[in-house]
Amino acid sequence: MISTENIPGAMTYNLQELDKHLFLAFMSGLNRTAPLKFDHPGLGTTATRSNGQLVLQNDIGLTDAHVLVIHAGPTEINITYTDIHMPRLQFFQALFDSWDVTWEDTRSRKGDENFEKRLFHLSIGSYHAKDEEEQRKFLEFLGSRIVFLIDWNRARKRLMSFLPNKDCVTVLRWAAEHEVGHVGFLQVGGEKLVYDGLEMAARIPLRYGEPLYQILGREKTIEYFSWVFNAATTGLLAHHSLLLIQDEIKAELLRYFHSAQENLMEICEQHATLTVEVAMSLRDALLHIQRKEINQFTERTARRAKIWEREADSLVSKVRSLSLRFEAARQYTDLINVADDALDFLEEACFFSTLVPKSTHSEKMLHALVMLGEIAVKGSQEYLKAVISSQYVHKGYSREEMQDFIRAIDGVISMEREAMTRSEMQRG
Repeated sequence: MISTENIPGAMTYNLQELDKHLFLAFMSGLNRTAPLKFDHPGLGTTATRSNGQLVLQNDIGLTDAHVLVIHAGPTEINITYTDIHMPRLQFFQALFDSWDVTWEDTRSRKGDENFEKRLFHLSIGSYHAKDEEEQRKFLEFLGSRIVFLIDWNRARKRLMSFLPNKDCVTVLRWAAEHEVGHVGFLQVGGEKLVYDGLEMAARIPLRYGEPLYQILGREKTIEYFSWVFNAATTGLLAHHSLLLIQDEIKAELLRYFHSAQENLMEICEQHATLTVEVAMSLRDALLHIQRKEINQFTERTARRAKIWEREADSLVSKVRSLSLRFEAARQYTDLINVADDALDFLEEACFFSTLVPKSTHSEKMLHALVMLGEIAVKGSQEYLKAVISSQYVHKGYSREEMQDFIRAIDGVISMEREAMTRSEMQRG
């Protein structure tokens, strides 16, 4: 037998000297990340020798159906993992994507009356190491991953108040890969802490269940929660006061909200870009009609314009949602509402272009329509220039930056006047 006096959290039975290096490798990985569970129970390990193999069992949490058993032979390592939560089982398997682990099909089983839930899921994986050194590295990695299963489903549910499920798993995967973990987030207050921060950051805070990603965007929300997980863990491990950690997390959320407010004009720029696309599609459809090229071009153009119009509507909704929470966002709402009216009219004109009779012979009318389409393109392009240049007009702006902005505004007004003139001439 070998001594395990210096291996905390482990009980051994009938181990032989040849088991020592494998057992110590597993415990090295487990104990390296074990502090990330903080005061949560779990990770107790039992090691023994059975049928010529080292057998390791880890009681991950408090449920009977959440158990990990490892059989380590001369070169092969077999993993038997049971869980009552299928998403967590899939998460566990994904942690080994960088290793050549072969997983059998997951099977579901009914437990007896003593189980927390009658149904649990069983997964069996196998890994073939090329030598003992690789076997030790794999066992060390395996041991280091177990802590990231503790309270995993609870953390995922807390995140689902702010992100889609797929993105919640992305954050949890990031926390595991960077050995940050998620228990620290739960320890400092979880989702309640974030809602408290929202009361500071927004004029009208999010309601429970209202996704934060609809305000910040998915990428920024994932980025924020990755930062939160790291800040909570590092703060707790450094024995910082709970109040300090919570204040830092709230302050960071405030910074993200300010950044979202600054990005409002970028959303308006995206909307303006779609307006240009629709205007160009309308102009091209009218040119097609003028040339009497009879095919499905106008119908395809109208369908594309409809898709762009729907994308624009989603941008309008995003700005409107933000405007409820930022007093300064009202001006962006007014801007994008007017711009969206223009885009809607252009999209409607694309549809009407499909109704122009193919036998139309009025060259004068077709020419006038094409010229109006060209004006719509130029006007929308000047509007896009104005939106882009306005982002550089701030305190300390240069004379050239202000001139670019003014010229773009003048260009929009000029196109409007030309369109009105041509329309009056056509009616006359």
